[in-house]
Amino acid sequence: FLLGAAVAALVCVSRRNFPPTPAWLEAKGAGKLQTGGALRLHREWRELVRVACATALGLCGYYTLFVWAPATLQQRLSGAYAVNALFILLWSATLLASGFLADHLLSLSSLAIVGALATCLVAPVTLWSLEKAPVGVALPLMGLLVCCHGVYVGPLQAWMVLSLPRVTVRASSMGLAYNIAAAALAGTTPLVATSLSALPLGRSAVGGYLSAWALLSAMTIFITNQPSNPILSCGTSLAKTDGGCDMNPGDASPTAPNLAQAAQSSQLSTDAPPGARPTR
Repeated sequence: FLLGAAVAALVCVSRRNFPPTPAWLEAKGAGKLQTGGALRLHREWRELVRVACATALGLCGYYTLFVWAPATLQQRLSGAYAVNALFILLWSATLLASGFLADHLLSLSSLAIVGALATCLVAPVTLWSLEKAPVGVALPLMGLLVCCHGVYVGPLQAWMVLSLPRVTVRASSMGLAYNIAAAALAGTTPLVATSLSALPLGRSAVGGYLSAWALLSAMTIFITNQPSNPILSCGTSLAKTDGGCDMNPGDASPTAPNLAQAAQSSQLSTDAPPGARPTR
């Protein structure tokens, strides 16, 4: 983390000294640049928070299931890391299956909420079984929890993109929110889980920790997809959100289709015969 922070600072400093490219200068002269990216992100801070909360279970759950849990299970089962590799394969297969179901049978949000709530219910019992129950009971419960988590993560990536209708801040919102959540949750999960397991509740406390993030993610997705929420008022397809919802309220900056229309109008006006009155 420290090395990454140093590299990031170096990149930020050196980026400010890069000369602008000819393509950038040409676009700036033609008035085709959409400036104020930081201001846009400031306006869209709610979207940053929403993405971070929605992805909390995915990040915390992954590091709990595939980093902390096998290290804990190693104390009781010598082949814990081999079993962990099988669980990762099971999780990957569940991702594909849940993505297919979300595309063809259910909605992205419905399936993600079902997976999050199932994880919330199963996590405390499963992580308790790693310490108290026989290995023959703990492993099937662990497989069930892995599948529940996979059902949630499968449709999550597409849902997060669709929940950000303004393409001018979509990539920045996803990048900032996801990586901030990854640093705050995923990177600290093994430390938090180890600390919680030392409490009187034992590993059940770790299950409660995972359930809390699962409940937060489920509530975030549910609230975002309410019909009264203007965020998703433009529809649920990428084509609709990219084409018609790229204008912030009160923001006069043009969208990509409007830029194309403006360029075409500009070309038509410049092709007029000499002495003709310019048109708009």
